[in-house]
Amino acid sequence: MTERMDFADGKYTVINENGKLTALRHGELWGRDLTGDNLIYWMLMDALKLKAERDALAAKLAELEGQTDNLLSACHRLALELECLLLDTKDSASVSRWWDSAMAALDGWHKAKDAASARPVPAEPVNVEFGMRGIETATPADNLQG
Repeated sequence: MTERMDFADGKYTVINENGKLTALRHGELWGRDLTGDNLIYWMLMDALKLKAERDALAAKLAELEGQTDNLLSACHRLALELECLLLDTKDSASVSRWWDSAMAALDGWHKAKDAASARPVPAEPVNVEFGMRGIETATPADNLQG
């Protein structure tokens, strides 16, 4: 089985082919012998595990966002139906005793809808490879080391 992961925006690539570790730099074989280098191996394994976990969480988030959108749509329709019913029957005695609580419920709905609909926008760039905000994959010191 071959496992491959890019680091530092593709500058480095580590390849694990059935336990044989190879390093590429800028897509070309890098003259470093990684044979028996458990540090690189376990860093690669951890990075692959974190990437798989990130992908699973992103899929779950997309699923939950879809469910939230469906729920918001149903709640919005109920709120509109309640508003129409209240406006249509506002002169009847049975509605007048529920008027205050219905208006409070509608006000609560509008606040909840606005809060749920507001999607946070990242203030910092998102690292596409690792999905982390504000964390650089390479530092100036990395460029000096090779």
